[in-house]
Amino acid sequence: MDNTRTDLDKVPYRIIEPSTRFRPFVEIRDIWHHRELMYLLTWRDYKIRYKQTLIGIAWAICQPILATIAFVVVFGRFGDITDNAIPYILFVYSGMIIWQYFANSVTESSGSLVASRQMITKIYFPRIIIPLAKISTQLIDLVPSSIILLILMIYFGTIPSISGIALVIPIIISLTLTSAGVGVILSAINVKYRDVQFIVPYFVQLGLFLSPVIYSSVTLGKYHRLLLINPVSGVIDSFRAAIFGTVFPIQSFAISCAIALILGIVGLYYFVKSESAFSDII
Repeated sequence: MDNTRTDLDKVPYRIIEPSTRFRPFVEIRDIWHHRELMYLLTWRDYKIRYKQTLIGIAWAICQPILATIAFVVVFGRFGDITDNAIPYILFVYSGMIIWQYFANSVTESSGSLVASRQMITKIYFPRIIIPLAKISTQLIDLVPSSIILLILMIYFGTIPSISGIALVIPIIISLTLTSAGVGVILSAINVKYRDVQFIVPYFVQLGLFLSPVIYSSVTLGKYHRLLLINPVSGVIDSFRAAIFGTVFPIQSFAISCAIALILGIVGLYYFVKSESAFSDII
């Protein structure tokens, strides 16, 4: 028995524990190293979401369409709240798919850690992959919604240019970084304070009306600069300008990109600093 204990003591082992220092490049490298796990979690979440549903992925299309129809019926008669050069249904739907991507990403990612408590307490992997997988799932839903937008644009005789489509890529990257920054912060806070799961839906509903989804930023006059505080506002305006060929709001988009970068860094920093306590309090 003593010999067995001695032999076990000689076996090399490795202790895995969270770093006490914030090293962003190391954290990003660690996420990249576990990219296959994030891919698997993304597809798992995606399959579970539409499992045993009658129309499956069509729900990703129905949500923005039904919301657009409701807003068009209620606000469509007010011609002074939007750009008359763009059909109102296109105006609302283009803003709605951007907003719903952000809103669903934040809502799903904020509660993701608590929902995955069994994984967190049993095995090691970068915990930040869990909320990022939720956001990646929403990115998949954005594809069919965008296809419907393209079909509607062709129907109304509005075809986006190649340069406009190229601009969509950095716009979506900025939106994804914003969603990730907000999502990982809220997911880390929600581990300790479960009030987040009740607060987030309220602010998501409020944020819809604080973003230029059903109205144009220009119609606010001198107050439109207040919307620049909301990073999604600049993304929506930039997205519309890119696909409809209107004047591109360089200032708004630059501010949105700057806020997205700050949120991304702050979100990663806060998550890394909070990660060591997740297993104990979740």
